[in-house]
This record gives sequence, C-alpha cells and structure tokens, in this order.
Amino acid sequence: QQLTREQLHVLVDASGELLADPNNKTAQATLEVLATLIKTVPEAMRPYVNVLVPLVVERLGHARQPVRQKACEVLLNLLA
Repeated sequence: QQLTREQLHVLVDASGELLADPNNKTAQATLEVLATLIKTVPEAMRPYVNVLVPLVVERLGHARQPVRQKACEVLLNLLA
C-alpha cells in the first residue's frame, strides 16, 4: 500500500525533529526510513528535496560514523 501525499508530508515534517534527536539510533532509523522512501517512491519524494537536503547535511557532522554513512547514502539518493 502506498503512502498518501498527506502521510508523506507528515513523515517528512516529522523527520526534521527526529533527525535532530540526540539519540543516534533515532537519527539513524530516520535516515533509514528516508533512504527506503527515496529508493521506493523517488518521484513522490522529489518535492521534498529542498527540505530534506539541509536536514540530512547536518547529520554529516554527527559524532557516530553509522549516522554519517547513512546520511551520505540518503544525500546521494536524493541528488541522483
């Protein structure tokens, strides 16, 4: 079942707060969800590129390597 446009919008809005969460596992899980969405529904995610890029770029400076790695993956997929 596909997400509706409204559900996707709510998810993208929530991702900003989740990515800023001090718990690295929360940030990493959020990036994993974004990566999955970008891979499975790239056209639906395209309108959110300008919102997501700055949020994900911030995670490139995260203290934990897995978070930085996932952020890099998300950016590459967003900009592909």
